[in-house]
Amino acid sequence: MKPGWKSSEFWLTLAAHVVSAVVSVFVGQHVGSETVQAVALGVSGAISTVAQGTYNLSRGNVKAAAQAAGEAAVKAGVAAALDAIVPRTSAPAAVDRGK
Repeated sequence: MKPGWKSSEFWLTLAAHVVSAVVSVFVGQHVGSETVQAVALGVSGAISTVAQGTYNLSRGNVKAAAQAAGEAAVKAGVAAALDAIVPRTSAPAAVDRGK
């Protein structure tokens, strides 16, 4: 699993944050209406929040999948090691008790 900063999700999230910040600064400096400023700041904040939440969910899914794959590999490795030490045999034959 590659580090988060090397993933496309990271860069897309960063771009969303940068665009959100630029919109906030631009609107704050160049728009005279306080209502428009408030709406723009709210929308840019919402965009930033959604981008971050989506990134967090995506990385969580990647980490969970990597952990599950690692656990499966460990189980397979343990099974292979046990087979090398104690080979599996077929099911034991039925015991005849003389009946």
